[in-house]
Amino acid sequence: MSDNADKANLSREARFRRIWLRSRRRGMRELDILLGDYADQRLSAMSDEDMERFESFLGNNDVDLLQWVLHGADPPPPYGFLIRDIREWAWGRVSNRAGASVSRPSEAD
Repeated sequence: MSDNADKANLSREARFRRIWLRSRRRGMRELDILLGDYADQRLSAMSDEDMERFESFLGNNDVDLLQWVLHGADPPPPYGFLIRDIREWAWGRVSNRAGASVSRPSEAD
């Protein structure tokens, strides 16, 4: 592997660790669990652009993140797809654990 490729891999690895840690240490336990588990499952498969968007998303304050992800508040446009993905991912985890006894909330909830 060339030196440039080594630097790019090292840079991505360092960025991965930084983003992973930021997703796990939010300050609100609910977000620590939700975003940390999401990062565990999705971060390694993200493109550089998606990692950049997720890192930018994590730069917002916890109250806003909680409103956008859990309470359905309208997020800023650059985060719409990411938040939908987090919600879909989380819903899949809840429905798999609870079985058919849980009904899916509407987007307006």
